[in-house]
Amino acid sequence: MGKMCPVHNFPIAACMGVGGDGGGDLTTVASSKFRHWPDLQTKSVTLGDETYRVKATLAPAASGWTLKILAWIIGGPGVLREHLRRFLLNDNGIVRLRDLAIQIIDTHAAPLLTLPMMRLKKGHMEAHQKMAKEAKPIKGRTGLPYRSVLDYHEAYLSGESTPTRVLEALLTAMKELPQEFQVFREVEDIALLRKQAQESDKRFAELRPLSVFDGVPVAFKDMVWMKGLNTTKGTTPSWGSGASTKDDFTVAKLREAGALSIGLTLMTEFGTTPLGYSVHGKGPMNPYSKSHYSGGSSSGSAVGVALGLFPVALGFDGGGSIRIPSSATGLIGLKTTFGRVPFDDDYCMSVIGAGPMAATAVDAALFYEVIGKPSEEHFYQQHYGSTPLPPAHSYGFQDVENLSDLKLGVFQEWIDDCAPAVKAASRKVLAFLESKGAKIVQITIPNLEVFALAHALNISVDFSLGHERQYFGAHETLEPATRVQLALGASVSAVEFQSTNWIRGYASKCLAKVFEEEGLSAIFTPTMACQPPPMPRSALKTGESNTTLIMKMMQYIFLANLCGNPGITIPAGLSQEGLPIGVHAMAPHWNEHVCLRLANALDVPKFRSVPPDFKDLLKMS
Repeated sequence: MGKMCPVHNFPIAACMGVGGDGGGDLTTVASSKFRHWPDLQTKSVTLGDETYRVKATLAPAASGWTLKILAWIIGGPGVLREHLRRFLLNDNGIVRLRDLAIQIIDTHAAPLLTLPMMRLKKGHMEAHQKMAKEAKPIKGRTGLPYRSVLDYHEAYLSGESTPTRVLEALLTAMKELPQEFQVFREVEDIALLRKQAQESDKRFAELRPLSVFDGVPVAFKDMVWMKGLNTTKGTTPSWGSGASTKDDFTVAKLREAGALSIGLTLMTEFGTTPLGYSVHGKGPMNPYSKSHYSGGSSSGSAVGVALGLFPVALGFDGGGSIRIPSSATGLIGLKTTFGRVPFDDDYCMSVIGAGPMAATAVDAALFYEVIGKPSEEHFYQQHYGSTPLPPAHSYGFQDVENLSDLKLGVFQEWIDDCAPAVKAASRKVLAFLESKGAKIVQITIPNLEVFALAHALNISVDFSLGHERQYFGAHETLEPATRVQLALGASVSAVEFQSTNWIRGYASKCLAKVFEEEGLSAIFTPTMACQPPPMPRSALKTGESNTTLIMKMMQYIFLANLCGNPGITIPAGLSQEGLPIGVHAMAPHWNEHVCLRLANALDVPKFRSVPPDFKDLLKMS
């Protein structure tokens, strides 16, 4: 067979002589593995097949010098490198996208769907409007280890603490934390923060706070504009926005509520990996174990909340980037319905949603109700049409003792395909929900494996298109894993990308059908199929490229991104290794209130914990 490439494990002759005179075997490999448009000689997938199967992702895992070599081999421009990228894509069965899409088209199984926004029927809209009017005020829970937004509010009203004292405690805590737990990429001007805290002090002294968020510290992922700060999306500052001249919609809403907007949190470069480590930011690591990943890409927001620096933060989620780090750090993280939360950037991404990463279910619900207010001028409202978007509400949030009106769908083979510790934790949570009256319904979902591939390729193309200028203009300043990811996304053909949108339409139809026919409130799974993974020491300077691990981390969360549904991760306790485990609930479009109610029902001491370096700002102040 000849010498093998140590990185890719295929013939070196194939790397160096694609299409050359290497003999019959090479010609066969070149024709089948390196082509942009491999033949559909035999059916690779059957439309509607409900058999649960997972094809292992064939890709090298690399960090350190190995990753640098990998990035040089396939992460740059050039014809030979393009052929190598096609080998990797084809070797992982990308042909299945075209195969399934053709079957969808031939059978008229579903329409093409590029943006997964679902318009409610009149009756459903009226039901949401009624629920929004009847929703009760959100009340706090007792016995939890974290301080909620309501705890801050009550401390300020009683005079136990003040926004200024809390801010000073926060600044002290930030200095005390080691480098591994530094969560901010850029902090707001301290003098301005102190001025805002003093203004909040005055409002409380006069008993006229703007809202429950008045004087409460919050933070935002480094993807939104904060006036005066440089939004970089996790890359080098030179490729950032420069000092922003305006606040993002979400930031403006929290400022109007009186919150102390502390700054922009670290994230993985462009959000291209859910591992969570930023080479540029040298962290953050998991607060439960410095040797483990924190999850990403909203890693700074997650670690900051877990450590008690702020009770809630904004994250963005295109492939689990709210839910994965929230699960890995023991938090509640809500990815909202596509179109629910307006924001001012990244319109090109059809899989993204903003949402809260919160210490408690109360914080998630309160934050959601603030950022979920629609904007008439925003693209989301224009795309939805002349009818207003459904109202954001938390109806039923307090109804946690009797869950007999809830039906949870479980695809048993799917949820059992995970690490033993994750499976055990998930079963305990299901038993707890059943003890409260929730009904468990066995379901199946067809073609899951191809749905996962469609999401992975769709978001990869979004990344590559959105960051093409940086890829060509600042290639050497990008992290090696980022270069690999952007190059692979750019190698997806137009036919394959369009196939993902046909598959999205079919997947959305399948989900809507199972929700309706079974009368489901939500579909229940673990959040990740594994515990928070350990980080190789060789990744400290380079990061890590590990597609097999990443697909395992995203095994349960991708459907909510592909189809635009809301999904929430909820803490399910710690493993024997002391690492957080989360469970996940995905609801029908616009039904965030169901997700939040489940989170509140499970927000009990038996499933909650705080990391060793947790900071209680109210106690410190």
